[in-house]
Amino acid sequence: MSREYFQMVQRQVEKNMNHMNELWACRTAQDFAAVQSDMVRETVETALECSRRIADMSLKMAEDTGKQIKQSTEENRRVA
Repeated sequence: MSREYFQMVQRQVEKNMNHMNELWACRTAQDFAAVQSDMVRETVETALECSRRIADMSLKMAEDTGKQIKQSTEENRRVA
């Protein structure tokens, strides 16, 4: 999960650097607002996408852990 988070941060930093270059090239307030709006939209989309993937990973880990606990409990019952 931490790898997923750091990859998201890395992608977002790269995107933000590209947007900063676009902001520097803006000639009008409208252009600036459009680039800034795109930045915010992409940031929110990236955060939501990353959160979904992390939630999926967490669910899978919980399911796997539950299966392991159930298996260990059943093995302990057989031994006892």
